[in-house]
Amino acid sequence: RPIVATCGADHTVRLWNFWERRCELEQYFMEEAFSIALHPGGLQALVGFVDRLRLMDVLKDELKTYKDFPQIKSCRECRFSNGGHLFAAASGNNVEIYKTFTCERVYQLKGHNNKVRAICWNWDDTRLVSGGMDGAVYEYDMVGSGQRLSDWVNKSSFVSSAAVWTDTSAVSKKGLLQNGLPVTRVYAVGNNSSIREVYSSQLQGSIDAKPSCDDDVTGPVHFGQICLGESTKTLFVSTSSPEDSEVLGGAIRCYRLL
Repeated sequence: RPIVATCGADHTVRLWNFWERRCELEQYFMEEAFSIALHPGGLQALVGFVDRLRLMDVLKDELKTYKDFPQIKSCRECRFSNGGHLFAAASGNNVEIYKTFTCERVYQLKGHNNKVRAICWNWDDTRLVSGGMDGAVYEYDMVGSGQRLSDWVNKSSFVSSAAVWTDTSAVSKKGLLQNGLPVTRVYAVGNNSSIREVYSSQLQGSIDAKPSCDDDVTGPVHFGQICLGESTKTLFVSTSSPEDSEVLGGAIRCYRLL
């Protein structure tokens, strides 16, 4: 289905048809929704509230609660796997992994010393990456025991969003394997105005958020969210202007992966 889901400080959750450019569904809640994730099939949604996480069915004219998870409070980040059979939700310093259709908990991923703010699955759901307010980026195995495969920590900044790229062609060309799985590259953004590339627990490089020729600001800009395009060759990154800038707002930047 050609839909995207949004939640806002106005206590509403909305489903938008991006082909027809219209709102298909709007539902008001008594409390603010902190996070939302849409199932790949478009028929279920995760919504994080202050007192619980809700798995909801997407009906024609409403969102109907299918299952409550009161143990997951103030969830600021949740993601369905690409196959839709699992979902991940931030619960304080941990990441909880559940089966979508039975609501059975599979893993509780630990390691962060502060709240988790970023969750991302790789393309075939064999890896999960998390980032937190502690500046850590962790990579977990989602095929076996849920063990941590790699980690990278920069305590001077936090991680607000992350994207994962798995170069499957490199497996046949260079034999790059880690625990029998292709090695992945993680791209993370936070409060240090740069995109950081993490590979095998090492920082491989970074891209500073310098103003482009199309920006109306002269000072540094900040990266907020990052995602990988369907072609897996393009990174999309949101930017915001400095707080003291006369120009408010931001932009979407595209970076090509080489």
